[in-house]
Amino acid sequence: MINKKTGVIKIGDNLEISPTYKFDDYKKTPYYRDEDGIKEIILSKEQIIEGRHYFVSLIFRNQLIYSVSLINSDKIFSEKEEPKRKEVHDEILQRCGITQNHEYKWGKILSEYDSRSNMSSISIYYNSIMKP
Repeated sequence: MINKKTGVIKIGDNLEISPTYKFDDYKKTPYYRDEDGIKEIILSKEQIIEGRHYFVSLIFRNQLIYSVSLINSDKIFSEKEEPKRKEVHDEILQRCGITQNHEYKWGKILSEYDSRSNMSSISIYYNSIMKP
């Protein structure tokens, strides 16, 4: 899913996000649809990452990648069952050997459930400045 040492995640065949990924890099991909890089960017279709389907969104701050959100869509959950998707995300991270909330030098990975929006996601947060 993600290289824990480098923070690189490969999304589909044409998108590879790293901690130094810039909005200008995104603009050169086939995913770019005239977005401004200020608001959340939601990729237009599901993406396949290591055989699993995800809805993917990107957030840039000051033209540098801040976060990547992955919502697994292999299973369909009703609105009432959405918290169960977090369990799926927890299991995916566990299978990948990813400890939640562990601080890597490039950032951290969380499985989150937001009760206000009733959404679960795997969130990858990048540090804007790499730690030594």
